[in-house]
Amino acid sequence: MNIDKRQSIFAQAMEAKLILDTLKTGQNVMDTDEDELPVIEKRIRQMLHLRQYAKMYEFAFSEWSTDDPEQTYLQVGDEAKQLHEIVNHDVFKETLMGLFMFHNELTGKETDSTYEGFMEGLKKEWAEAGLIQGETQVSP
Repeated sequence: MNIDKRQSIFAQAMEAKLILDTLKTGQNVMDTDEDELPVIEKRIRQMLHLRQYAKMYEFAFSEWSTDDPEQTYLQVGDEAKQLHEIVNHDVFKETLMGLFMFHNELTGKETDSTYEGFMEGLKKEWAEAGLIQGETQVSP
């Protein structure tokens, strides 16, 4: 488990949450001092990290042990609810789809293959951070 990777993933997810909260208020969060493609790819990763982070909280809440403290249960439940609401909000969906469309325009790559590539990278990052189990390879 890599604590630095875990902290990086959480920071990216929280930056995406902040961006979405800002967008929900009607404000623009356009980056103008960086190259467009790297910014778009960074934002896509952040949005996907946020979505996975929300799923992690939902799983933790649904699998809660009755032996664990009730106050922590309530805190995890509240965080899971907030994250669920933001990744299921139209702003999240429209932002992520828009980022994929911009990526497609700049690279000419199909959205499905781009999505798969990002998800493979995320899966690797989450496994290295110890947040999910990596796939085990079975010898033939």
